[in-house]
Amino acid sequence: MNISPIFVKNNYSNSNYISKKQEYSSKAVPSFGGGTSNIVSEKSLRSCEYGLRVIANKLSDLFTSRRARAITKNISEITPDSNERYLHQLDEISRLFATSKDVEVNIEDKILEEIAQTGKSTIFIMNHSNQKEDPSMLAVLNTLLTDAYICAGLGKEKPFPLPKIILNKDILTTMNKTKRKAFEAFGAVGIDANVVSADKAENSKIMFPLIRDFIKNKCNIFIFPEGKLAVRTDMSFEERFQSGIAEMINKILGVKKEVTVVPAGFSYG
Repeated sequence: MNISPIFVKNNYSNSNYISKKQEYSSKAVPSFGGGTSNIVSEKSLRSCEYGLRVIANKLSDLFTSRRARAITKNISEITPDSNERYLHQLDEISRLFATSKDVEVNIEDKILEEIAQTGKSTIFIMNHSNQKEDPSMLAVLNTLLTDAYICAGLGKEKPFPLPKIILNKDILTTMNKTKRKAFEAFGAVGIDANVVSADKAENSKIMFPLIRDFIKNKCNIFIFPEGKLAVRTDMSFEERFQSGIAEMINKILGVKKEVTVVPAGFSYG
């Protein structure tokens, strides 16, 4: 895992910095536009994918152990709060998802420790190259970050930004109620991730409160900018990358002087 920070400032005289946007628009949220599919074919594909997710989740529920069900129920009853108890619970669950993983990560520069010391909100942008393993890698990243927060005394001495993980809402809505509440308790936020027919107005209603919390250093935003285009292996990464994230940063820069963006590169081998 490669982690390197980028500090984006609203210094408009420097061409390396992203320019300021003056008003709210649907472009101020991550855009999932692109690709070559049309609305009809995409909706048909989504219906098929949705049905398969429902079936897969029901089968998974049947074979879930009593211990796992008990853990999930306990998680679903947790109220997200910027305190020490929630931070330790977040660390425990992140470790549960990240278990049995051998990971090499460049932590020598102590990037996450520096982020934790400031207590400021951060945007984590991750590539989406492995549909099965990427969630576990996100858990590894979150484990490292929560450990850094604990060491920095956050949650006890001062608040820390809560995690907000942007997901395809179908992932959540196809789960049983308890499991969905468990995911949401630890930061999962579902949006319409369709490539062509996404409901931008609905996504704006979801994203703008996150942006406001981000500006107040109340949340970190974790996002896979390839979205559903990750499955399009025939396209280059540049074509799959969603430009709406830059628009979101532009909006934040209208208020904050600086935004820390951390690209986390996942690779497997």
